[in-house]
Amino acid sequence: IVQRMERLLEHNSVKSVMAHAQQFPTFGESRVMECMVYADHARERRLQQKITSADPEVGHKSPSIHDDGSNRDPEEGDDSDDEKVENYQLWGGDTSSSKILMVPSREASFSSGGLGVAAADAAAAAAAAAAADGPERSKSVKVLRKPFFKDWNDFMDFDLTFKKKMPITCSELTLLLEKEQEDLTNWDVCVDRKEIRVAKVQTGTGCITLRAWATVPGINVYVAFYLFYNLDERVKWDKVLENGKLVEANMQGSEVIYCLMKIPGVTNREFLQYRRAFLREDGSIVIVLRSAEHLDMPEGKGECKGNIRVESFISGYVLRQSYDDQGKPVLQIFLMSCADIKGLVPKWIINFVAPKKPAEWVDTLHKACQVYQDAHPRCEDELREYVQRFRKENPFDYEAGYEADVVEATALAPQPKESDPALAPAGGNPPRLVSLAALLPQRRSEDTTSPSPLLQL
Repeated sequence: IVQRMERLLEHNSVKSVMAHAQQFPTFGESRVMECMVYADHARERRLQQKITSADPEVGHKSPSIHDDGSNRDPEEGDDSDDEKVENYQLWGGDTSSSKILMVPSREASFSSGGLGVAAADAAAAAAAAAAADGPERSKSVKVLRKPFFKDWNDFMDFDLTFKKKMPITCSELTLLLEKEQEDLTNWDVCVDRKEIRVAKVQTGTGCITLRAWATVPGINVYVAFYLFYNLDERVKWDKVLENGKLVEANMQGSEVIYCLMKIPGVTNREFLQYRRAFLREDGSIVIVLRSAEHLDMPEGKGECKGNIRVESFISGYVLRQSYDDQGKPVLQIFLMSCADIKGLVPKWIINFVAPKKPAEWVDTLHKACQVYQDAHPRCEDELREYVQRFRKENPFDYEAGYEADVVEATALAPQPKESDPALAPAGGNPPRLVSLAALLPQRRSEDTTSPSPLLQL
């Protein structure tokens, strides 16, 4: 292996790529070096805390830059990354007493949004005050991971080979909520009725992306979610699906499901998707699905033989409960879909038919929900426990923070804009904690260039 690697590194093409990468480092490569610096600083800080606690006369002097590491705990590896320092930024003047400060984001938005200038100033002041209290206030906390996808375009353009191996991340729930609130600029509104509006836009994949907003009177949100999410129930009313089954119940907070769709006159289509649902504090339910891979369901083999597997780029749903003037329930549905059914069916035919399908699907769901509610008068109480289990947090959305001083969340919580009620936290719950890196510029304009040839290789 070593000999093969040496021959690879001696190749002229590889040398050219490496030289280019060294001459034009990307933001990610610079970030790695920055994290290494922070990791070194964290180790020196731990060493100084141990020295201070062992010898009161030492005081709070900064560890010497000439320290040879002889006093370090032998159990600590030199290359330990347990602190996950890449998610923190040190804030404060004196490095001997700087604290790793973490500040909150908006609870309902799932992502680490910025706090603004005023909150950043407050964070700096709080960090300076906390820095004078000594190391005894440090403690471990969990922090929300930074969004994996920068924005919607990054999500759609991401390599499908890798995305299908990766369960649904927290940031994808946020992206769906953002798409729900996005205006219709550059979107073609193809259906505009009182009960439903459908808009479409052409994507780079050759397929169209659909967004739809529907109002369904007299329907309880718990019933709609149950009939949609429970595959045994769904195949009873969704006539397009021949069958559906759960392949894996928990893959880093997501499920893997398999569905078979039979359409007369064409080859059967199958879906293998990650699926994830979350019950938000305001009672709305967010559901995201996209294509997956699984060893138990290989494409073109076993029970999948003879079927064409659909490429599902995004399939998202947001269910909300509202009430009319008489106090009767009204279900608000937002759905978004972009898929390539492949095969020999021309895309222009699919793009022509697809905008009509959301209205048909919502109408079918409406009838199924009405039948279920008539048969189960106490359906909301019966389904409450089933729905509430989707409120719990996913541990894979978080990572450990090493001995961080936590600023009181409510003191620095940003106020959502009045024009954006979907982002307002419900019940006065304090926002989640995120790294201070969310406050700082993530990327300069000159850093938005394409990846280096080394990264592409």
